[in-house]
Amino acid sequence: MKLIFTAKEYKETYSTRLNAFLSDYIDNDENDFLSNERIDYAWVLEGLKGAISVLLTDKNQSNVDLKKYLENDYVFGLDMLIDNGINELSVNDYDNMTLSFKKIIDYIESKQLERLNINFRESEVINNLQSVDWIGTELELTELIEALIFSGKIKSIGNKKEIYNRFKSFFSVKDFNHSDKIRDINKRIKDKTIFLTLLEQNLNNKLNNIDK
Repeated sequence: MKLIFTAKEYKETYSTRLNAFLSDYIDNDENDFLSNERIDYAWVLEGLKGAISVLLTDKNQSNVDLKKYLENDYVFGLDMLIDNGINELSVNDYDNMTLSFKKIIDYIESKQLERLNINFRESEVINNLQSVDWIGTELELTELIEALIFSGKIKSIGNKKEIYNRFKSFFSVKDFNHSDKIRDINKRIKDKTIFLTLLEQNLNNKLNNIDK
C-alpha cells in the first residue's frame, strides 16, 4: 500500500485513489475502500507507538532503525512504513506522522459517516418505492443491466456493484453474483445477447400489430 503522509495530499488524491481501487476491485465499493484505508492507517499508528517506545526508554538513541526493530519485535504496520521508504524514526518524525495520520483517519471517518447518511437516505427512497417483481432469470437481468451500463443509459451512481444492488432491490430479486452471470454470457458462442434479441423481437412484433 502506498501511504500518504499529509492530510492535505490525502484529500487531494482521494478521488484518484478511490477510482483506482474500484477499477482493481470491481465488486467493491467506496465503503470497502474506506474500511481498508481506516484499518491500514490505524495499524501504522500502532506500529509507530511500538517503535517510539525504544527512544523513550533509551535516551542515548536519536533514531530507531525500523528494520532492526522489526527483527526483534514484529509490529504490523511498520512494514508498510518501510515499504514506503521510511527506514528510520526519530521523535520528530513520530510527532509529525502521528499528527498527520490521525488527521487522515479523521477524514476517513468523516467520509464513512457521509456514506452512511447517503446509504440511509437512498434506502429510505427505495423502501418507499413500490417494487416490481422480476419474473425473468438472473442471467436475463444481468444481460439487461450490462446493456444499459455499456450503452451509457444509466447515470453514474457509483460502481457496478451499487447499480446491481439497486436493480435487485427494485425488482425484488434475491442477491446473486453478477460476475458469475457475466462469465456465463461470455461463454455463449452463437448469440451472446439472447434476452436482448428476444426483447427486440417481441417489441417489433407488438408495434407491427399496432400498425395493422
